[in-house]
Amino acid sequence: MKVFFLSTPRGMDKLGDNYQKIYDSISRLGYENVSNFIVGVEPEAFYKGAEVDRVKHYKQMVDDVKRADVVVFETSTHSLAVGHMVNLALSMGKPVV
Repeated sequence: MKVFFLSTPRGMDKLGDNYQKIYDSISRLGYENVSNFIVGVEPEAFYKGAEVDRVKHYKQMVDDVKRADVVVFETSTHSLAVGHMVNLALSMGKPVV
């Protein structure tokens, strides 16, 4: 089963260890993570990135959701972008956790 896991980079300072544990648990359970964005992102660089990079990132996230069988969002930190991705996944008929 392919799993898309996402949260906001804004939470990395406080919740980054939890993000990694969730990501690792998905793999340990035998599922495939379709994106490693949240465990590999440098928040400061990400938010200072050029618009062209953000567009590319968004398109990649949409493609990753399309490839996933189920999507998982960690939503302890507020994020309009994560909310948008939840809505997108639901509109595609994806199971959302």
